[in-house]
Amino acid sequence: MQRYLVLFLWSLGGAGLSAFEPEALRTSWGAQTSAVGLMLLIGITAGETLSRLGLPRLVGYTVTGLCFGPQSLEILNTSFSTALAPIEHLALGILALRAGYQVDLKSVRSVAGTVIVSLFTVTIFVVILGTVAAAFAAPFISELGQQPGSQETFGLIIAALLLVSSPSVVGAILSEREAEGRMPDVVLTLTIGLELIALLIVSLTWAEAPSLPAPGSVTATVNVSPLWTIVSSLGAGVALGLGLRLLLSTLSVTAALPLLILCATLLPSVQSTGAGVAFVFAVAGLVARNLGEDERKQTFVERFGRIIRPATEVASLVFFTLFGVHLRLPYTWSIAIAACIVVLGRSLAIYMGVSLATRWSRAPEDLRNYWSGLLPQGPAALSVMVLATSGVTNLSEPIINLVSAVVLINLLAGSVGFKMALHRSGLIAASPSTSEPLADDPGLHPQSADTLTTEEVKTD
Repeated sequence: MQRYLVLFLWSLGGAGLSAFEPEALRTSWGAQTSAVGLMLLIGITAGETLSRLGLPRLVGYTVTGLCFGPQSLEILNTSFSTALAPIEHLALGILALRAGYQVDLKSVRSVAGTVIVSLFTVTIFVVILGTVAAAFAAPFISELGQQPGSQETFGLIIAALLLVSSPSVVGAILSEREAEGRMPDVVLTLTIGLELIALLIVSLTWAEAPSLPAPGSVTATVNVSPLWTIVSSLGAGVALGLGLRLLLSTLSVTAALPLLILCATLLPSVQSTGAGVAFVFAVAGLVARNLGEDERKQTFVERFGRIIRPATEVASLVFFTLFGVHLRLPYTWSIAIAACIVVLGRSLAIYMGVSLATRWSRAPEDLRNYWSGLLPQGPAALSVMVLATSGVTNLSEPIINLVSAVVLINLLAGSVGFKMALHRSGLIAASPSTSEPLADDPGLHPQSADTLTTEEVKTD
C-alpha cells in the first residue's frame, strides 16, 4: 500500500511544481511527471512479478528505469532526471540508514578475525586487478604517459571503483524477506568497510577530484584531504546516528539538534569526494542500533523499526527506478565484451580474497557463501568513475559507457547471486508463497509475533 501511495504523492508534487512554471513549460513538466508516475507503477508491477519468481524486486525497478531513460526509449530527458536528484539522494539515504541499522555487531564480534582478514585480502586482490587493467589500458590512453605516476594513480582509482560495494543494495535485498543472521551481518559490515577503504584510496590518490554526488550532477574541482575525508565521514555518521537515537528515544528535538547540526556541517566535506554520503548514513544506522544497552536503546529500536520498514519499501522503489534512468547499455559489442571480462575479473578477485580469508581465519561453515554479497554495486561506483575519467577527455565517453555497463551487470547479476546464496544458506525460501504476509502485514513485525505468543501462553 505504501508503494502505491508514492504515485499519489508524486502526482500532487508534480502538479504543484508545474503551477509555478511558465505557461510554455507546464506541458513539459506535466508530461515528465506523468511519465515518472507511469514508470513507478510499471516498476511496482515488475518488482512484484520478479519477487514471485524468486528474484530481487530491485532488478525489476532498475530495468524499468533503464527502459525509461535517455539511453533506451528516451521517455525521460536528462535535465528532468537530474532535477530529481534530491529525491534520489533522500531515498538512497533511507536505504543506507536501514542497511546500517540491520547490522548486529554482537554476531559479528565472534567472527571479527574473518571480517578483518577479508577486508585485507579482497583489497589486495582488487588492487592487483586494477593495476593490471590500467597497464592494459595505458597504450590506448596517451594522457597517462604525460605525467610520472599517472598510470599508477589511474590503476588505484580503477581499483577503488571495482572495490566499492553497495550496502544499500544488500540491505534492500535483505529487507525484502527480513533475512537475519550472522551471514547478513558480516556481509553488511564488509560492504561498509569496503566503501571506507575505497573512499580512502580515492582521497589518497587524487589531490584534486571532481565532485559528483549523483550521476548527472555538475562537477566542480575541490581539494581533498585524505585524513579530513575519513574523519568527516565517520564523524558525520556518528553524529547523525546519535542524533537519531536521542530524537526517537526521548522525542526531544532540543537534545538531538546539536548533533544533527554537526552532521550537516560535516556533510559538504564528504560530498566533495563524489562518494561517501551513503556510507555516512550506513554508519549512522550502525551506531544508532548498536550503541549502549539501556532502556533508551529499546525505545529507539521499537520506534525506528515502525518507521523504517515502510519507508524502506518506498525508498527502494524510488531510488532503484531513478538510478536505472542514469545507467547506460553498452553501445558496441567490444564494450559489452570488455564489461563482461571486468565483471568476471572482479568476481574472481573477490572470491579469491574471501576464500583465502576463510581459510586463514577458519571461518564457520555458515559463512561459506558470504562473498556473493560483495558483488552488487551502486551509485558510489559511478561517482568514482568520474575520478577515473577526468584527464582522459578523448576516451571519457567509452570509459563511462564501459563502467556504467559494469555497474549495471554487477547490480543485476550480483543481486540475483546474493539472493541465491541466501537461499542456499537457508536464510530465506526460494520464492515467497502466496500465503506469506505482505510487507504491510503486521505479522511481519517481531513485536506483533511476540505479543501473539504471549497471549497464547496466557490463554493456555
